Amino acid sequence: MNGLLPWTKEKTPPADSQEGQADDSQSSRLKISRVFPRKQYSLGRHLAFCVEEESIQMAAASQYGPKIVLHNVRKAYIPSAAKQDSEREGIVLAAINEFVREFGGRNPVISLTLAGPETALRTITMPELKSGELISALGFEAKQQIPFPIEDCHYDYRAIERIDAEDGKRLNISVLAATRRLVQEQLTPMVELGLEPAYVYHTQDVIGQLLRSLPFYDDGTAYALINVKRQRAEISFHRGANLEFLHVSSLGSSFLANRTDPTMFEYFAESLATEIQNSLDYYTGQYSSHFSNQIFIYGDLSYTDDLIDMLSDRFGFEFRRFPAESLDFVSEKELEYKDSLSVCLPVLAASVNRAKLANLLPTERKEKRRRQKADRLGVSALIVLGCLLATLWLGSVASTNASRNRLSQLERRVSEFKSTEMYATYNRLKREIARSQAFISLTSEEPSYMGLNLKELSRITPSSVRLYSLDYRAETEGRNFTLAGVIAAGDTPPELVLAEFIENLTASPFYENVNVEQHVKKRDKGRFKLEFSLSMEGII
Repeated sequence: MNGLLPWTKEKTPPADSQEGQADDSQSSRLKISRVFPRKQYSLGRHLAFCVEEESIQMAAASQYGPKIVLHNVRKAYIPSAAKQDSEREGIVLAAINEFVREFGGRNPVISLTLAGPETALRTITMPELKSGELISALGFEAKQQIPFPIEDCHYDYRAIERIDAEDGKRLNISVLAATRRLVQEQLTPMVELGLEPAYVYHTQDVIGQLLRSLPFYDDGTAYALINVKRQRAEISFHRGANLEFLHVSSLGSSFLANRTDPTMFEYFAESLATEIQNSLDYYTGQYSSHFSNQIFIYGDLSYTDDLIDMLSDRFGFEFRRFPAESLDFVSEKELEYKDSLSVCLPVLAASVNRAKLANLLPTERKEKRRRQKADRLGVSALIVLGCLLATLWLGSVASTNASRNRLSQLERRVSEFKSTEMYATYNRLKREIARSQAFISLTSEEPSYMGLNLKELSRITPSSVRLYSLDYRAETEGRNFTLAGVIAAGDTPPELVLAEFIENLTASPFYENVNVEQHVKKRDKGRFKLEFSLSMEGII
């Protein structure tokens, strides 16, 4: 048993009350938070298998996002008469092949489960590092703590707790390991049948995730589960759904073989109760968790009411069969094989699992599966892209055909319109308009230079200025325009009006070099008049 217990420091009582108070103050400064496993949703059919010495467990389920549909859960027993490896292997292959043919569907996701003395669980505290550094450091720690040579086992990990302290952040990491021989033993039937497993779960680790589906589940409560097999008993303790401690005992149901004496059955129950008590004492001494008053039994002996009653009489806890029929995804349809659920709990848990747990699949197979998954995603992306392009092409073809149809309809309407009286009238009017425009262009006279000058003078001359003389001498170079006029003063002085008029002439594109030849200011009936004469050069 010691070889399978987690490597944790034993709790020692404080030397005095002051040290005890120091420990309490230190623990109060720690902040421990749970790290829940990430969810992974995989659409389609999921198959799970567990090959043991005496039986093969099989389960099939379909996952559609959050919805789970169970198809079948069964257990096939290997006759004790099949002692040779070839006979046993033939029975195993035949059972798996029949199950896959019946419930496999297309490209199922296959999971395997394993447990026993060739597996180990360790909880290692590590600083919170980056992924690459954490894997490197964890490899060194795993080599020190896993009770098998590191080169002879497969292991994987996941963070279960984050610890925030004054000296930095740390992680409690759950490491699960199994020997290469045990993993290969589970993989061999799959390889021979041409199946490619995606996950190899530890039985107790994946069963813990089923607890979340029970109606009375609580994250802060500790649960105990027991499975009594032919050659051993497996006892696991979970805090919430997380596996914290497991113990494998050599006491199995073979102890009762060929023994009908009730005394032997009571002795077996007493021995099993002792194993459970020892494990429970160790667990409660190492972990401070609120323990549930129920201990669940699964496996073949879960329907042995006499054993459950005897165990309940020897403990202050209630022993009961794992309530698999109460799982939230089990419907009335699945109740037809409900008796197999608690017997085949490992494969049931693996087939419906949606949490990312420790995967004990060999590294090279993980890499192969990653490549295959990437290839499938690439193919799927190409198919989606092809469908999208085909849809766009069909849409463009439909749009082009619709445009062609509209064009043909318009051409037909134009042809019909050309044969109407309205179109003939339109052509006559168009010809008349063209003739009229041609006549106007032929008969119209272009404006003379003098006419343009007069229009410009009328535009820029202020209203108070009256011009009475315009002299244009075309043969004269330079100032060939002479203007004479009079300004009748109103509110504005006539000098300012004359200055404004000169500015207008200078700014005009028709004149330049504007000069005042003479100006005379006279008084007439109480107001002033300004007579002026201007000379300027006209621009041709």
